[in-house]
Order: sequence, then C-alpha cells, then structure tokens
Amino acid sequence: MAALLRPSQKIRKGYETVTILTTDGVVKNGMLVRQDEQQVELRELRDLLHPTIIPADEIDEIEETAVSMMPAGLVNSLLSERDFFDLLRYLIEVVQGGPDRATALRPAAEDLIVKDDTVGLDHAGILRGLTERDLKAGRAIYLSHCKNCHGTDGNEPTLPLARAFGREPFKNGDDPYRMLQTLTKGNGLMAAVQHLSPKERYQVIHYIRESLMKPTNPAYTPVDEAYLAGLPKGTGQGNRDEVGPRDFGPALGSQIGTKVNNALTIHLNDDTTAAYDLHQMRMVGVWKDGFLDLSQTQHYRQRGEKMPEITGSLLPGLDGWQWAIGGSFALPPGGKPPRGPLADELMHFSGYSLYGNAVILRYAIEGRKILESPTCRQTPVGDAIEHTLQIGPGPEPLTLCVARLPETHGASGVYPLQGSSTPKPHGPAADHAAALVTAGQPAIRHLVRGKQAEMLDLGTPGRTIVVHFRTTGSGTLIASAPEEGRWEPNGKTLFIDGDELVFDIGWVGAIREKAAVRDGAWHTAAVVVTAETTKLFLDGTLLGQRNQFHRPPVAGQVLKLGETATNFGGNFTGDLAWAKIYNTAMSPEMLAKHPAGKLDDLARPLFEWHASATTAATVSPEVAVAAHADGDIEGCAWEVQPDGRMVLTIPAASTSRSIRLAVLSTSQTPLADLFQAFSDSPSTPLPDLITQLQGGPRRWPETITVKGRLGASINGYALDTIPVPFDNPWNAWLRTSA
Repeated sequence: MAALLRPSQKIRKGYETVTILTTDGVVKNGMLVRQDEQQVELRELRDLLHPTIIPADEIDEIEETAVSMMPAGLVNSLLSERDFFDLLRYLIEVVQGGPDRATALRPAAEDLIVKDDTVGLDHAGILRGLTERDLKAGRAIYLSHCKNCHGTDGNEPTLPLARAFGREPFKNGDDPYRMLQTLTKGNGLMAAVQHLSPKERYQVIHYIRESLMKPTNPAYTPVDEAYLAGLPKGTGQGNRDEVGPRDFGPALGSQIGTKVNNALTIHLNDDTTAAYDLHQMRMVGVWKDGFLDLSQTQHYRQRGEKMPEITGSLLPGLDGWQWAIGGSFALPPGGKPPRGPLADELMHFSGYSLYGNAVILRYAIEGRKILESPTCRQTPVGDAIEHTLQIGPGPEPLTLCVARLPETHGASGVYPLQGSSTPKPHGPAADHAAALVTAGQPAIRHLVRGKQAEMLDLGTPGRTIVVHFRTTGSGTLIASAPEEGRWEPNGKTLFIDGDELVFDIGWVGAIREKAAVRDGAWHTAAVVVTAETTKLFLDGTLLGQRNQFHRPPVAGQVLKLGETATNFGGNFTGDLAWAKIYNTAMSPEMLAKHPAGKLDDLARPLFEWHASATTAATVSPEVAVAAHADGDIEGCAWEVQPDGRMVLTIPAASTSRSIRLAVLSTSQTPLADLFQAFSDSPSTPLPDLITQLQGGPRRWPETITVKGRLGASINGYALDTIPVPFDNPWNAWLRTSA
C-alpha cells in the first residue's frame, strides 16, 4: 500500500532507478538490471520488456536517484476509494499467486473494449462555444487528473514518457478532435478517461492547447472555420446523460454551496423542500419546484467536484427560522468555529429519525431538549409549512425567530385572528397570528403572450434588443421563456449573473462576459441578432459574440421582463426603466455613437415598455409572511421586531410541551385571507414525536435476493464472493469499501 501511495518513500531492492549520461550527451533513466566492467543493462520505462545494453566505454556518468519510476500522485487518478482497494487486492493476488494467478485474473478481450461516446457530437458547435468558463473548468480537470504524469506546467512531466505539452510534438495529433480521440480511447500508457464527459474532455483539451501549447509550442495551430467544417457532423453537446433520479428517501445530508457545510434537505411534499443548517439548527430556506442540483456531485459522479445547490424558487422570509443563543440571534464570540457547529453547551444536534416520510430532528438549545418535525399542508392561499415542536423542560425561556424579511411595511405586527385589524408589536400566541409585510417590485415587470410573444422572440435574426436598468444585485432583464415553471430548451434570456452579463439559449450555450453592472448606476444592455452572428453590448461597447447563435421561437413561451424561470436566470433586483426591441440589426457603430435614449432616431421600435406605464397595483404588490401557533401555547407570545424578525417566546417550564407552528409565505395575498386559512385549518391533534421515535412501517419493503459463491483456498487465503445489487428498485448507487 505504501508503494502505491508514496512510491519514492522506500524503493524495493532491485527496483532502484539510475540516471546515465552517455558520452554523446544522451540521458537515459531506468531500473538498473545488471552492471559489470564491460556494460550496464538498463530497463527503461519506455520499454520495460526489452532491456537496453550500454557499453561501459560509452558511459560518461551514472548516478543513482531516490525517485521511483512510478510518479507520485497516480492513485489520485483512480475514480474512487473502492478502485484503490481493488487495485491493491489485485497486486496482492498476483504477488502471492504468481503468473498463473495473473493469467486467471486477466480480463477478457471484450471487457477491454472502450465505447466511443464521441460519435454523433456537434464537434464544431462545441469548439465554437468554448468560453473563459470552459478554460477554467479545463484547468481544474488538468490539475486534478493530468498533472500527475504531465506536470503542473506541462513542460516538466513527472512521468518520463509523458508528453511535454509546451515543447514536444504530439504522437497522435495536436488538433482538438484527434486529442479527443486519444482521451476517449487511450493510447499506450495513457488510459481512456471516460469518467469525463466528452464536453469535459474538450474543456481540458482547450486548456492544454490555449494555456500550455500556444505560448511556446511551435506545433500549435489555431482552430479556424476551415478546420471546423471538416469535423464529423452531429447534434450532441457532449454532456453526459444522468443515470436517472435516485431515491434518497425523505432527507439527504450534504453541503449546500460553499456556505453551508452540514445541511439536511427534506422533501416536504412533491413540490416543496426545506433545508436546515445543522451547525446552527437554523433554516437554510424553503423552496418550491425543485430539490437540489446534485448532477456534478459525488451523489451522481465518481469524481463529483461541485457542491449541491438549491434548485427552485425560495419562499421569502422562511430562511429566517433560527433559535436565539444567550438572548441574541448573533453568533456568540468564540461560540462557533468557521466550519464547525456551535459549542456543545449552546446547541447540540443528536441526529434525526424517520417515521414513514416524516423527519424528526433531535437537538438541544442551551441544554433544553427539542424534537422537531417539519411538514407541509395545503391551504387555499398556498402551502403552510408546519413545525411540530416537542420542547423539554428548562429553567430559562427560549426565543425562536420564525421568519424574517429584510424590509417591513407598517402593516407588520401581531393580529388577533378575529376582530381588530390594527397590528400591535407583540401579543399572546393564543388566538393571535403574527405577520410580516413588505412592499417591493414584482418578479415579472411586464408580460406578453400569444402570437405577439412569438413575433417578439429574442432569437429572431435581424433584431436589436435593448434594456435600460440599474442594480446592485442580479437577475433577469428580458426573456423569451415559459410563463411559469422551469427553464426549457431553446428559451432565450438576457440576465446578470454575479459580475457577468449573459445572453443564454437554453441547452444551446451562452455569451457570458465580465461586466461592471452591479454599481447602482444606469446601464444599457443590448443584444443584436443576425443570421450569422449574435453580439452582446453594454453601454455601446461590444462584450462578446457567437456565430450562428440563434434559435426559432418555442410554441407557448412568453416575453417577460424581470424573470426567466424558477430554476434559471433569477428574479431581477433593481430598477428597470425601459425595454425596446427594434426590427433591425444595429451596427456596433450605431450603438456606440447614439445614446440609448436616442436610438429611436435610427429606427422605430417594434416593441417598447416603460416602467412609468405600469399600474401602481403591479409595482407595489405585498409579500407577506404570517404564522400561527396551536397546541400547548400557554404563556407563549409573539413579537414583530423592528429588524424584520417574527419572534415567538416560549417560557421556562418544569414539564415538556408540544407546539405546532404554521407559517405561510405568499405574494399579493390580503392578510385577511392568510388569517382565514389559519382559522379554517382542520383541528387535528399534534403527533406524538416521542412515540414516533420508536419507528414506523418498513420504508424499504422490497427484498433483493443475491447468490454468493465460495472461493478456493490459495496459500491459506480464501476469497468468497457476494454480488452487490447495483441494479435495485431505488436506483441507489452502492459503493463498497474495505
């Protein structure tokens, strides 16, 4: 094992390496087989089966090296820990069993056939679409796979026979397509890298050619249209098909992005998901129309190198769920390490249990034990998120922030469910509900449907799309997209993603360029579409372009400002002043010389929208979050705080109590309707969480039968075999380890 992990730490006798300098200046590296006064016999890495004989009078210098011929870090190229132990077991078997055992373990010829998954790809389209983002992705792949043999800079290979990309000619071709074939099928000591998708292989090829070859290798030739025209034709984009959804059960533990190191994400129903940060026992959020994007993570890929991300539309305010520690919602000084949980005396998470599809969290806040089970109940105004809490005795009260909105309206406060409509800052939980109300821009600022939307589609050649805006955030400016729901193929959207301005065509690609747009100043974005080229401009300056980058309208899609889809583009945060579509493809000179407001002097808009034309009811809808408590709520009290927190205080107690909190997050819904939804909710008893901890019906009733076999004894060691049911009813990915 040590030889695999650290090959140069201790080199076995007989496998020492030497460097020989011959009298004609040639350097040879290899294992010293035999040496006498007449000659040296050397086993070079380039041909281990046929030793090289070097006469003694042709040797100028010979020096033993402390570096193994096996490069360090090769095990990092294995796909999983299981592969490492499989390799280790194979080596042990061959060492102990000799040539006969090696022959018996040799794979059949058909098992070594490499499937060519590059047939049918749109090679030219993939290469045309490679961007700075693909270059960065290629660099990450190179540093995690290729550097083990070729070296970090590509000029000083760790493996002597590996190609030096910056200075040596390529054995099998240095153009992108032939490099793809080498990566796909392997060659010599270079194994096929089919754990990468074809698109990822093109990304690392792009990095090798542009960053390692181009500066110093005279063999580098740029890709031009003549080269692209000669490539095999196809339609595939090289992204690997997923293996289908996996059944993870009601809850999945993972990271979420780079900010939540220990999350538990829970299916509340088919449409609603909630996630907790287990390091603080606070809500990450509640969202609709999605779960987590796990496609590039270890949950679906052998070398998943990305973090799970939320997919769906977050419900405002529900990420504010948090327990106060020491009477404050701020982290106590020194109470939490950067990547760890709160100190044990402040918060202790014991785990979670399942009862059917219900999830029961077990934890303690400042020593007071709590069981919590989140569920979802449908109401006429939306899904109510219900938290059943079984709270143990304790000498100190607990304070729970149920929801929070960053800016609140004067209508926020505590209301009686029946009676006065005047809010108060605090009040008893019995027969009262708390509400947070905020006024803000709607997600969709303007919407066009039907034939007009099809006629105005953003992918139509011979058009100029212009939007005037200001923001310090991000989100969609204008889109041809589904009216509701998720992003679709061939939709078009112009949006801001961080510090990048993006024009995207669904499942086709994007023009994505750095742009200083989040400075709060007014800017004008423009997209010019022709049959040959689509160009992206900001304030009259060309940012980027792509050839043949347009697609026809999609039936049923709409034109909308401020939103793309629930899982893509994001809702715009900021001000949209106006948007126009011209039935002409304006030149860069026209856009550069004419201020955005003067473009009408050049052409009459085919479509125009101004914020001033929007009705007050549209620009000022209310986002409301309301909550109600039932159960053993004697002494509990609501408070709506000036910082936008909706807080429930739970008094000290000598016995346990059970509480159910229902929370609704809606938009453009009168508060009276939310309170009515609470009043009309069926009076159902609270579940006994302690009883449910004892377990419910079997979650996995299916039985899988496999047939094992006994192995023969070899040198006193027998290997029995039990098949692993890789094909199973849940599409579960079974990965074994030693």
